[in-house]
Amino acid sequence: MKSLNKYTKIVSLLLISGALFACTQTPPAQQTYSLQNLPAHFNSPASFALDANNNILFTSPNLHNQTLIEKGVIQNAQAPTIGLIGENDRVSVWYTFKPRDLEPTSGVVTPMGIAMGPDGNIYVVDMQLWFGGESRLLRVNVQNGKATTVDVVAKGFSFPNAIAWHGNDLFISDTVLATEEGSSTNSGVYKVSLEELDPKNPLQIAAYKGKDNFDAHLFEVFYSDGSLGFGANGLAVDELGNLYTGIMEEGTVYKTTISKNGTKQSTTLFMKA
Repeated sequence: MKSLNKYTKIVSLLLISGALFACTQTPPAQQTYSLQNLPAHFNSPASFALDANNNILFTSPNLHNQTLIEKGVIQNAQAPTIGLIGENDRVSVWYTFKPRDLEPTSGVVTPMGIAMGPDGNIYVVDMQLWFGGESRLLRVNVQNGKATTVDVVAKGFSFPNAIAWHGNDLFISDTVLATEEGSSTNSGVYKVSLEELDPKNPLQIAAYKGKDNFDAHLFEVFYSDGSLGFGANGLAVDELGNLYTGIMEEGTVYKTTISKNGTKQSTTLFMKA
């Protein structure tokens, strides 16, 4: 299969400029907004999750900065942000990513999937495929409902997208493991345990090199038609612990039955759009 060279074309369209953090002063977190009138620092909402108080947290990597600047809507790039939807559907800034949170090679952070862990902290995937860095799993440390600091707890993913917890197990969809345009896309879901996520020694995921050479944390692999180059995307876990994975380019959802001890039993087509 080809490597991910085709995505270099996408970079020219979506790559946020080096001015990512040369933005105007971030509005204070206590300022609230209507869902019907979000400000520019939420210009590309990506994923949603509930916090411990049943508020909705959502990531906004702000991939539309350059387009909005060119159209004169904003003057400066807006930093990636996590928003909070609270009572009466009021929206506020929960966390703005800081320069210290940037991936060191690319100099950007692209928060996508988000979920609250069993430890009460918020976990976010940082998708770096388009930007030349190493994709990561971040832990936003929470105290009294507030974000404090951010730690890297795993790295080495390709195109991490959605995340979903079941007990102490975290499932992470990787939308592009390998792709050959118009022919095939390999994508998958990783499973890691809470006990492995140590910021002092971040879990290193080995690069996918084919169906016979992959990291042991790769829980399931999906082979789709290559029409878009994007495979496993959305994730959900039901009350019985079954995992559901959406395949973007085929409009399908697969159900993976998981035993009580966490092992995979079977994966079958659940629905097709």
